[in-house]
Amino acid sequence: TMAAAEHTVALMLAMSRNIVPAATSTKEGKWDRSKFTGCELYKKTLGVIGLGKIGSHVAEVALAFGMKIVVFDPYTSKEIVEKMGGEYVENLDDFWGRCDYITVHVPKTKETVNLINKDTIAKNKSGMIIFCDMDGMKLINDTYGHDAGDRAIQAEAEVLQRACRNTDIIGRLGGDEFAVYVEEMDRLGFERFKNRIKNETTFINNRNLEKFNISMSLGCTEVNEDCNIISKLLIKADKELYIAKKNRIM
Repeated sequence: TMAAAEHTVALMLAMSRNIVPAATSTKEGKWDRSKFTGCELYKKTLGVIGLGKIGSHVAEVALAFGMKIVVFDPYTSKEIVEKMGGEYVENLDDFWGRCDYITVHVPKTKETVNLINKDTIAKNKSGMIIFCDMDGMKLINDTYGHDAGDRAIQAEAEVLQRACRNTDIIGRLGGDEFAVYVEEMDRLGFERFKNRIKNETTFINNRNLEKFNISMSLGCTEVNEDCNIISKLLIKADKELYIAKKNRIM
């Protein structure tokens, strides 16, 4: 029981902190620390299906990490869950979209077979499309020439590569505009992403021997059932980017 619960928590930590790819990268002689930063468990929401001996211990450890707990278990009570500091959910339809992590601790029965399926996965938290645009690109081109502009775009691409995880997808839309698809990100995660961009931009600017510095503005929109068409997502993210750029100028 304890071993299974500890293994569950270990898997959450390994996934959140990119332990396996980071270890592999380090063994290859690389030190891409920022690439594998990952995220904290703190203030994330863990969904627990089955609050038996294993599920209860996982919940207790998660609470000690500062996580929020959402529980679905028709064989326990709201009072028991709330007493331990969690939130009880009576209906699974109200469960999926609330969780950053989900752990299942139930026996295999007719009721639990295929409990996780494509329909329930579709109800989980989705990712984000992030629109990235360099600030002052025209000024760099006009002042230092288009070769300098090309180097600025290359530096922008490197910033994104350093700030993104292995699972993130980066695409160049044209000119100095890039889009990034990030799985399982919320607004809080987007704020952390912006901080990584800021830190990596500072690193690149300090390293480069250019007469100019680069900076970027970002906009994002959530990918979900209501909005999953890439063209519409990019338009929404671009509108938010425009607001961010306007606020930066003001």
